[in-house]
Amino acid sequence: MPRWLSQASQALGRRPSNVPVPFELPCVCGGRVVGLRREDHQQLTCKQCGTLVFILPLDVYPQPKPKRSRSQKKKKQGDGNATDVADESVVRPRVRDRVRNQARSARERVKKARTRAKGIAIRVARRQREFVTPVRWVVSAVLVCMAAPGAWVVRQNRAGSAEETPNSAPERGYDALRRGDFTTAATEFEEACAALDLLAREDSRAPHLRQMLREATAASRLATASLVDILQDADPESAPPDDDGNQVERSFGPRYRESWIVMEAILQRVPSLDGESRLQIDYPLMAGDLPVSIDAELPAFHQLPHFDDSREVIFAAQLKSDRLSGPKKDRWLISLQPESAFLWTDADNLRALGFEEDRVNSRDRQQRILAEQSQLLEVFPP
Repeated sequence: MPRWLSQASQALGRRPSNVPVPFELPCVCGGRVVGLRREDHQQLTCKQCGTLVFILPLDVYPQPKPKRSRSQKKKKQGDGNATDVADESVVRPRVRDRVRNQARSARERVKKARTRAKGIAIRVARRQREFVTPVRWVVSAVLVCMAAPGAWVVRQNRAGSAEETPNSAPERGYDALRRGDFTTAATEFEEACAALDLLAREDSRAPHLRQMLREATAASRLATASLVDILQDADPESAPPDDDGNQVERSFGPRYRESWIVMEAILQRVPSLDGESRLQIDYPLMAGDLPVSIDAELPAFHQLPHFDDSREVIFAAQLKSDRLSGPKKDRWLISLQPESAFLWTDADNLRALGFEEDRVNSRDRQQRILAEQSQLLEVFPP
């Protein structure tokens, strides 16, 4: 029988003891009624005032046992729980064996992993030793010793050639410009600028040579049609239509993509949708029924001194794309390659491109614009 059931049966079957139980109750008059409880209730009279006092009978429930000390509890448990201890003696070894087996398995897995890692490390070290042999070390050292002087000789030869290039190549480039051969001029000036970069030279001629390279490159790759014809040749499939079915942005066709334009124009500050001003160039012709403008937010124009309304410029840049602009999409806006744009400085190259100077005012205006831009870029002829 379980221990708790036997203890409950013993407690319920216990009889009340015959030990006298005294009582002492206060009366309303301040006196006290004393005596012994009986199995039945009592009604006693106060000796001072004669008031009846009701006395409860003896308690029919058994009295609880007094609390035992911890040592007595351990002794009792040792004497009365022999069966439980025997059961636990059977269960505990099972749990202990299971824990030991799990720990043993974990140690074996760790040992196997360490053995495997050690084997991999040994194989890698063996392969490295097989690859890096003394003979190979010697061969590598010999090759390095042979290559280092060769590289030094090549560098010295290139430096020696570069010393002559900034003197000879520009002369050939200027001759090509005078003949109107911009392709040859671009090649010669590119060679000269590469030599300057190799020698890390930044003398007074360097800015002018780099400017001649930019102008010759733009002139040799100049677009062969007007902007109106270029707009008509723009690829209509290069960008999806907007919500209204209109083409919002298009790339130029293969004939004019990355072609250059050289323009004398009026740079204007116009308000934008975000409330700030932006730079723009209004083209004097129409493409169909819509006017044409050029987006002039280019790094080259940010070099110019600040102006409020407008300023005359002569510049070159590569074409990028065009799109409909304005709140009502009623204007063509041409975008240029930002990194390609630069200010023009040489009057002879400008005349070679066919810019008209049949009027004195036009010639003087161009000379003034080019002089201002040369002064700004610090580009002066040698």
